[in-house]
Amino acid sequence: MAGHQFANHIKLLPTYGVDNFGTDLFIPLGNDPTLSATSITLSTTTITHSTDGGNIPTDHQDQFMSDVDTVQLLHQGNDTAFDQTYRFRPDMSAIIYKTRILLPVGLNVSAYTNGGITVDPVTITITESGGNTNLLFKQTFPITIASLGATGSAYFIIDVDFESIFKIYSGNPIDIRIEIPAGVETGTSTTQVGIVPVFCYQPVAVLKPFTVAGITFHVHASLDHADPIFNFDIKRVV
Repeated sequence: MAGHQFANHIKLLPTYGVDNFGTDLFIPLGNDPTLSATSITLSTTTITHSTDGGNIPTDHQDQFMSDVDTVQLLHQGNDTAFDQTYRFRPDMSAIIYKTRILLPVGLNVSAYTNGGITVDPVTITITESGGNTNLLFKQTFPITIASLGATGSAYFIIDVDFESIFKIYSGNPIDIRIEIPAGVETGTSTTQVGIVPVFCYQPVAVLKPFTVAGITFHVHASLDHADPIFNFDIKRVV
């Protein structure tokens, strides 16, 4: 056969597999320089943990090892409730299959005269903002911190996940609001309530694992995430 033959009727059908992308997206909490910080000593701090069916919940998370004996409690002032909203702005549309909340709620008593101090339940709200506000999650968590009857500190680790499936959109902010009531006092004291952004699970001053407070979304790209890839027409420069 002389010469070369070229196909002149070629059909290109791009495909996109959402099964090719799935990851745990971690959103840290506590990165606010306007909050007040109080040092708490781990070896004298009471640490308690939420349970799931009587068991200690766990999931994939990064950890590091240290023998430090102090961490920060971030709060909004003495005898003041904690109410902070953290905003995450997605750069792509995606489906959230699972959400994990890992958050230590802390109480510190810096001055004590009499009575006992506890913490009321904490409310966490997750909303999507766009043309309207869409409520994705809202729940109140009981905080099982024993009443403090002297100066000292305690924190309760909320570790819970929910599997409500929802969609997020590129450019629509996701707001995570944390509301912690001021310490409940039966006497006279000075208290601080807030969150512990870097924390450990054991109070003993030895080498131990630490991790970071935050929200983890298990995300998969949605089909419309690929639209700009297939439809974006860049003119050739000649």
